Amino acid sequence: MLNKSLILGVDGARIGRIVDLLFDGKGRILLVVVAKFIIPFINVGLIRLFIPFSLLMKLNSNYVLTVPLSGLRQFRRFYIPKDIVLEIDRIESMCRWLDLLLILLLLSIISLIIVLSIVYRSIGSIIVLIAIGLSVTSPILIRDLLEVHIGGLHSLQSMLGSKVYDKWGVLIGFITNVDLDIDKGVIRKVYVKKPILASSNAIRELFGSENLLKISVTFIKSAKRGRVMLNLTLNELHEAIIEKAH
Repeated sequence: MLNKSLILGVDGARIGRIVDLLFDGKGRILLVVVAKFIIPFINVGLIRLFIPFSLLMKLNSNYVLTVPLSGLRQFRRFYIPKDIVLEIDRIESMCRWLDLLLILLLLSIISLIIVLSIVYRSIGSIIVLIAIGLSVTSPILIRDLLEVHIGGLHSLQSMLGSKVYDKWGVLIGFITNVDLDIDKGVIRKVYVKKPILASSNAIRELFGSENLLKISVTFIKSAKRGRVMLNLTLNELHEAIIEKAH
């Protein structure tokens, strides 16, 4: 899969790994988000670059940036709409500060836990509970902090695992995967899993005997981490699926 692939420069030097894909309302991948460093265990990328998909060339299981990394900003302007380029320039500058603050925060948390465990050995169990709590909440907070929002584009990483709602806010299910055509750089559909407690007859009719539903990305109105909104009502979605099946 394109996501997590290694990106190399024209000289063969490692640039980083793909941590996210940004695509438009028709599913076309415009940008890949590449991180030079990935925090272990929580799978969060730092020191990010936004590279147009059209500037990448497949090499075995990896990809090569076909222009010099030093000239990426200049080349990016020829492949991405101007309003998006300006937004990317702003986000990249902001990400540098966020990444620095995040590194300092993680180092501070680790140092604090070590110091407390040494100074207060008698309450070691409390320190363990604090460490467990931070290990559970930190990834969520960090991912929310580093989430990228660019007008007109959807983030794959933000969508995966998110709840899907129809136009009026009715819960349809959860996104578990996508139908990705790597060669053409297109995400065609998202796979939505049926809610465990599907009490609505409309939801049961929508899924039928299946637990997974394929929904075209053109039906997505907006997408943020944890919440994806469709531009159709539940009934309209059902009719669209039936019509396409015939």
